[in-house]
Amino acid sequence: MKGASWSRFVLFLCCLFVPLQVSAQDEIIIKGAHYPEGLFWDQRTSTLYYAEMPRDRIMRHVSGAPSVFFAYKGCGPTGIAPIGDRWAIACHIGRSLVIADQEGRFVREIKSDGKGRALQNPNDIVSDGTGVYLSDSGTFNPKAPASGAIYYWRPGHDLARLLSGLHYANGVTIKPDGETLFVSEHLGRRILAVPIHTPGHLGKPRVFADIGNLLTSAGPLTGPDGLEFSENGRLYAAIYGAGRVMVFTASGAYARTLRRPETYLTTVSYMNDRNALFTAGAFENLKYPYKGNISRVRLDLK
Repeated sequence: MKGASWSRFVLFLCCLFVPLQVSAQDEIIIKGAHYPEGLFWDQRTSTLYYAEMPRDRIMRHVSGAPSVFFAYKGCGPTGIAPIGDRWAIACHIGRSLVIADQEGRFVREIKSDGKGRALQNPNDIVSDGTGVYLSDSGTFNPKAPASGAIYYWRPGHDLARLLSGLHYANGVTIKPDGETLFVSEHLGRRILAVPIHTPGHLGKPRVFADIGNLLTSAGPLTGPDGLEFSENGRLYAAIYGAGRVMVFTASGAYARTLRRPETYLTTVSYMNDRNALFTAGAFENLKYPYKGNISRVRLDLK
């Protein structure tokens, strides 16, 4: 073939392969999950954990098959993190922190800190290997008082409140070097960076990224939810109500957006052994059981 015929043939081949390339970049792992939250990729066992708040359960996805890992009526879980051979689970509806054994069996429940202050609505949770940092959101209303808080718990100690006065504390993650805790102040539309002096002892928060100006046309409940770092130091933030993941450099500069079909994106989890990001969220947030998808998105770390 020569000239125009050859050009048309090349264009035809390109069109054939474009959908395959797109599919490889964005793979739906689980369809119809019920308000998926709290993704946690456990590299130790190549297992993905995720919460289904309206079903009162934590699911475990391994070797292509999902199964119930933890179930507790009234819990409404939104996050899970390991502590040694046990698991800490944020019960958003149950207003508690639940500890489970390695098989997901209930061990104990914590509803207040060492000073008797009751938990409001625990949301996200992250482990530092010794204990866990827990966000306690407060009321999900832009006009409500900023009553969100950050707590720390480790075995053998009381739950301790470290920060307060946050406008809906949501996602939490720890920078890979272990020196900084990052917190989504969802209704404040900003991401905070908090120095970790020693486990359970934090310094003064600073604004890492103020994303209000990037969400000027968004609804009043739109804001940063789940957070996760990649191995190249970029921070990925699920943006609830906007159907996207925002990517920030190590200095807090906005880098790019990964658009997602789920409007109410809640959570992300980085696969540091496979150069990919899990994302999850619901398509709508008013009709039970709030169905959504969990996807795996390949990343370009160059």
